[in-house]
Amino acid sequence: GVRTDIGIKVFGPDLDTITRVCREIEAAVKPVPGARDVITNQTMGKGYLEVDIDRRKAARFGVSVEDVQTEIETALGGRVVTYTVEDRDRFPVRVRYARAYRDDEEAVKRLLIPTRMTAGPKRDPGMTGAAAFRAEPHAGVVEHATADRRLIPLTAVADVRITEGPPAIKGENGRLLNYITLSVRGRDPVGFVEE
Repeated sequence: GVRTDIGIKVFGPDLDTITRVCREIEAAVKPVPGARDVITNQTMGKGYLEVDIDRRKAARFGVSVEDVQTEIETALGGRVVTYTVEDRDRFPVRVRYARAYRDDEEAVKRLLIPTRMTAGPKRDPGMTGAAAFRAEPHAGVVEHATADRRLIPLTAVADVRITEGPPAIKGENGRLLNYITLSVRGRDPVGFVEE
């Protein structure tokens, strides 16, 4: 799967170890006569949005981790709300926030999370069944369910940041892998490999 004359596979227990060993091999191979374009494939360099939910802060607002994850999923990835059927095919219909509300780190920090702390009058906790349904009509609809609840920004219950990570994680036979690729010029490849 390597597109150069020679490829050196490096297997290891974690990406940090593999990256360190790849750099050492690259440094050892570069001075060998005939080595050209010695390059270690990049294992880092892609920015990822990381959201670290603080369970204690969330509990103070009466928000579960699932509540926070649901809002993030809906805002960024979209949530399937129904399916449309065209001929014999079914297609999911997803709803997600407009790009302006999810486009960058600052926008994500401002995502609003509904709390379980109500701002208005409280319902009788002993009320169940049909009486409870009539007391909170349309509670299944988000706009109605959050009408009497406080909304807090995501940063009140989570740390949101961009972290650097791998653009892709390569593996073979269940083990982590990276490559050092190079070309051989001015000599035979077999002699180069032996040296």
